[in-house]
Amino acid sequence: MNGLDASACAYYRIVLPLTTMERLGFPVEVILDDAKAVVSPHQRSSMFLESDISLIYQNISDMTVNMMKASKGFKPLRSMEDSDQVRWPPTFICDSDDDLFNVMPLNVTYGSLGTRDHTGRQLQDGEELGIAHPFDLAPPEAQTALNDKYPYPIVGTRGDLKDARYIYDEDHQWHCYISLWRDGHNVNYKENRKRLDVWKETVGLANLVTCSTAGAERYIKKEIGEHIPTFISPNAIDFDAYYKVDLQPHPGEVRILWEGSATHHEGLWPISESIGRLAKKYPQTTWYFFGAKYKWAAAHLPAERTHFIDWVHYEAYKLRLGTLGHDISYAPLIPYVFNESRSAIRWYENSALWKPAATVAQYTGAYKDEIQEGKTGLLFKTPEEFEEKMSAVIENETFRKELASNAKDWIRTNREVKAVTTKLFQKWVEVREGHKQTMPADTAELIEVK
Repeated sequence: MNGLDASACAYYRIVLPLTTMERLGFPVEVILDDAKAVVSPHQRSSMFLESDISLIYQNISDMTVNMMKASKGFKPLRSMEDSDQVRWPPTFICDSDDDLFNVMPLNVTYGSLGTRDHTGRQLQDGEELGIAHPFDLAPPEAQTALNDKYPYPIVGTRGDLKDARYIYDEDHQWHCYISLWRDGHNVNYKENRKRLDVWKETVGLANLVTCSTAGAERYIKKEIGEHIPTFISPNAIDFDAYYKVDLQPHPGEVRILWEGSATHHEGLWPISESIGRLAKKYPQTTWYFFGAKYKWAAAHLPAERTHFIDWVHYEAYKLRLGTLGHDISYAPLIPYVFNESRSAIRWYENSALWKPAATVAQYTGAYKDEIQEGKTGLLFKTPEEFEEKMSAVIENETFRKELASNAKDWIRTNREVKAVTTKLFQKWVEVREGHKQTMPADTAELIEVK
């Protein structure tokens, strides 16, 4: 397979399934291509084309597409020395867990893949994309002047006033406008569309597309075609990798964790003030931010009860997570198009710990599909509902422990890596054998090689 890196995506979609197949004794010999330059193009193409199954993770490489196209004309090879030995052309399986067509404007990959705004609207060549700063409102006199200059504004209306730029937002107020992307300056929509066309072509050439969630499967069908053969193989948890970590108890203190990379601005913005109100209401709470240092999200939190923890390589992630001793995990995820394909992996991970944490997640994507409200977690839609649900688990220790325990049981039953991987391997075998049936059946047609 190709496309390996050190991220959680690579771990769950590539490394963990393949290494689990090896551990289970399945007849696999894994070659991981980490995309480093030390591997020559000849070696890379040889590994890719001589494999029984070539696993491709969200490819946007012309080289991969060209190799896939070329292999479509390959015929099986029969050994002249042993007629029972046949080498078959590769079967291509693509994997996707992100909606590449709807990358969020605040995502760091937007510069190379972005072509739409957060609603899914296709941007025109030359168009600029920006946001309303959530905390930086136009002063009252500017609000009045802008309303006079732009009467009856609709959400998204942009205005200028004394060399300053503003935008009318959903709260019916003018905010300072922040330009994020300008076609031809820091993004090239035309080139990005070409990259997405490569992904479309890759998927179109695949024998199967595996998806992490039902949302990911829906986006593949919508963007590329209903005819695309798909299979949902969710991210899975290796419980053997979650060690027992005996921590000192913290009676009277409730530890609350947010974690994530630098792609979650829009999720934290709407609840930042709610977090502050909760901290004020519950002085026994301590707030942890693991990963991206969104200090603005903690602006309303007492400094002495706020901790920022540096992100770690994924090999150390599970152990580090288990040492925090947190009681509650919250996962804000705005219901934008891109987020509908995302998995509930933060819920899985925090529930798989030796001492699991209760999860309060936004009613989006796999969270809304999988969490059983009030039994395995809590779901919120608005900042007000977030405060209500968080209050419930902060106040009631028995309730939050019950949620966490039930979630761990559900994940052990439905997301345990050995069971998930076994189903995935069976699907691979099925697709591989089906692919062989489309090739020449008569051995006389096979190409003989010494």
